[in-house]
Amino acid sequence: TELSRVRVHEAPMVNSDMWNPGVLQRVNTEELRLSLTTEQRSLETQVRELDRRLKRFERSTRAANRRLRAIDNEAVTVEDVEKAVHGAFEEATRRTIMQEL
Repeated sequence: TELSRVRVHEAPMVNSDMWNPGVLQRVNTEELRLSLTTEQRSLETQVRELDRRLKRFERSTRAANRRLRAIDNEAVTVEDVEKAVHGAFEEATRRTIMQEL
């Protein structure tokens, strides 16, 4: 990387196209080194923050999936109860009052 190259560069000036891609320019070595180091730290901070956000999102997704599974299980239970009630109702309405007596 450019930073690796500039870190070991000992002359006061260095050729670089970092500030104007494709156009080599003479740049103060320390200024470029500082700029690249600052940018690298900033990018590392952004990556750490994105990683934290991703982990939070993953935890949130897992929790939502657990809640969805619980709701699905409850829906199956409610469906089973509804079928039983409906079956009992159907059976009860098939018989006349006289048959019940």
